[in-house]
Amino acid sequence: MQDIRGRVALVTGSTRGVGEAVARRLAGAGASVVITGRSQEDGQALERDIVSAGGNARFVAMDIGVEPQVEAAVQRAVEDFGRLDILVNNAAPTDHIMAGTDKRITELSTSDLEHMLVPGLYGQFWACKYALPHLAASGHGSIVNISSMGALVGLPRMPAYSMSKGALNALSRQIAVDYAPDGVRSNTIVIGYVLSPHVLAKIVDHPVVGPALMNATLTAPGTPEDVAEAALFLASDAARYITGSEVKLDGGLLATRDLPDIPSAFAAIAAEGT
Repeated sequence: MQDIRGRVALVTGSTRGVGEAVARRLAGAGASVVITGRSQEDGQALERDIVSAGGNARFVAMDIGVEPQVEAAVQRAVEDFGRLDILVNNAAPTDHIMAGTDKRITELSTSDLEHMLVPGLYGQFWACKYALPHLAASGHGSIVNISSMGALVGLPRMPAYSMSKGALNALSRQIAVDYAPDGVRSNTIVIGYVLSPHVLAKIVDHPVVGPALMNATLTAPGTPEDVAEAALFLASDAARYITGSEVKLDGGLLATRDLPDIPSAFAAIAAEGT
């Protein structure tokens, strides 16, 4: 049963998008949730929404790329709620991606790489480092790391992002091995194309990207709420036998390729020869 009532969760990068959906879902399932992010306005608005709906939440301003702020957010969670049971690492360097920081390797400076890796990997490492003693003390700690298909396949002109996600997958496995004796589970959700409804509506109308996106998965594109459901499952005791795993939440994207119907082509060729 996905029952996390009485537990405390910290969700990094949770003022909007996937992180917001995860925070709302965990709170709805009974957890006290620490919302973190750089936007005080968005974070406080989400806190009010969750509390108004009968949940329990606190917003803590935090930049995932600043180690003392990450440590302070973990400590605040424990101070406010008395414990920490769940860590969802969702924060990602999306602003650097949008700004064009990531480039082909020959065009990527060391500074560019650092701008991607500090919020994209170091921050997740810091969150795990400072949360782990408290997760171990809870007796049933769970870490859920939000990764990307970029960890498993190459993404055009996104080497730094792909490196950060590949390393995050490895970090998640390592924690599963090292902290199993402490009762801590660690898993990764590898997401494919996950878009908010308003972005999806615009993307599908694009003459090139739209058809390519719709053909890339075996289902419809994912939503933040899909990720939230998976995070809740992995955080709960329903997933007590799952650790060190990479759960693909990609609509089948990594199981197939957008290729033509080759058997039909072969059949047509064979028919021509008869």
